[in-house]
Amino acid sequence: MGVYKEIRFDGHTVLVGFPRETDLEKLKKMGYEVIIDIEAREREGSLLARWAQEHGLRYIPIRIGECDFTQCEIDDERVLEWFRLTDELREPYILSTHDETLGVLLVIIHQALHQGHDHQWIKKRFESLGYSLRPDLEGFFRKFWAHYGVEKA
Repeated sequence: MGVYKEIRFDGHTVLVGFPRETDLEKLKKMGYEVIIDIEAREREGSLLARWAQEHGLRYIPIRIGECDFTQCEIDDERVLEWFRLTDELREPYILSTHDETLGVLLVIIHQALHQGHDHQWIKKRFESLGYSLRPDLEGFFRKFWAHYGVEKA
């Protein structure tokens, strides 16, 4: 199996990483039935979409943008769309991304919004999972949190 990070919160189970075709049958047996592809370039016809279909998994493309280690070009509205979609999911899902660090940060931000945590909690949670904020992710995080986040008085 490839490298994945599993995160659980409020009844959600999220597996962050980029699934290989050889992993999909095992992941399905583990209860993962949905792949949300935040790097999707095509709605239909992508290799991952085809693999998902062949293995009986639901494939949902939501391209949120990308980070290239110098800057993040992420569409906040697409991130919020992903949050709304995953709020409705009860089954475990795979958050497909080649940028595991970005994927984990997005899941932790979503968790913080659910549970009413502040930006310091996000940073501590992120670091407790073995990650650190790259400069490009720090910029995205500051901008996103300033607009949508909740700070405790």
